[in-house]
Amino acid sequence: MKVIIVGKGTGWWDSPSEGEIWGLNDLCLKKEGITLTFELHDIDKLLDTNFRELRFIRAFREQIKLINKKNIPVILKKPHKLFPSGTIFPLDGMPFRYFTSTPAFMIAYAIYKGATAIDIYGIPLYYEEEFTFERPCIEFWIGYAMGKGIEVTVHKPTYLLTAAPNFGLYSYDWDSWGETVSVFKREINFYRGST
Repeated sequence: MKVIIVGKGTGWWDSPSEGEIWGLNDLCLKKEGITLTFELHDIDKLLDTNFRELRFIRAFREQIKLINKKNIPVILKKPHKLFPSGTIFPLDGMPFRYFTSTPAFMIAYAIYKGATAIDIYGIPLYYEEEFTFERPCIEFWIGYAMGKGIEVTVHKPTYLLTAAPNFGLYSYDWDSWGETVSVFKREINFYRGST
């Protein structure tokens, strides 16, 4: 089974609209053909005006309506009455408890469900917290999938499975200790937004 994992970032629109297409959160409001969606956040907090702005709550209500109208299966962290088609993520069935983002859960679930191939779209990881916090975990699960013989294709634009932007391949594109330190400082400053 080939699973197409689609995030909400740049490039999601290049993903196919047919096949086993897994989306997350409110992507089903924008993309046709979602066959499974992941909503791993606290549902009650997503509807609480103490935690969210009204416009986000309205969008979430639209997401709930569409999921239920189309009977799209949804993966949740715990049962919720608003999602009768919900399935609980099998956390106890995971070989590792290392998750820092929904895409990491999606890849792990694809492995769990017996995927033979995984295509990834719309997960660019441009922002500092995504690049530094989410990227290593997603790459861990990609590596784990590849180690199990699953073919993984990551579609551009993305920083997944790439060297830091514009810095090339360690040791081949820059090799001296001074250059290594300089490149490292440029990389850190790039993600901090300073020069």
